[in-house]
Amino acid sequence: MTTGLVTVPINVVSATEDHSIHFHQYHLEDMGRVRVRKVCELEDREVTQDEIGKDYELTRTQVIPITDEELRNLPLPTAKAIEIQGVVPLETVAPLRIGEGYYLQPSRQVAAKPYRLLVQALGRSNKVAGAEYERSGRERMSPRVRTP
Repeated sequence: MTTGLVTVPINVVSATEDHSIHFHQYHLEDMGRVRVRKVCELEDREVTQDEIGKDYELTRTQVIPITDEELRNLPLPTAKAIEIQGVVPLETVAPLRIGEGYYLQPSRQVAAKPYRLLVQALGRSNKVAGAEYERSGRERMSPRVRTP
């Protein structure tokens, strides 16, 4: 977590569980399960996950292949850290603006004390922090960061 002059290494942990009902598709005639298969449109054959890569489409005819290693090595400024963009009173954040909830926790013992101080300061002042963070290889903006 970056707050001006202090950087505290953190982990982002999901604070929610998915309790929604999930359905499967089936063939009405014989109750056979219907699945989505990945098929190469040029060879008209099913391909395995090992045969699938990613690309970035510049134009309809020009694509750039991108490896998982290249994505991992992208220099995201918020990788392994939360960058606090601002601190606001809790009551100014509409609950509807909050999507998936995440809790923060210090990633190493050396981070525990400065992290705890930040949590206490936010709690005492009844404020929350809006932050940028990296999750699943993408930078995201959190409408609020508040710890448990």
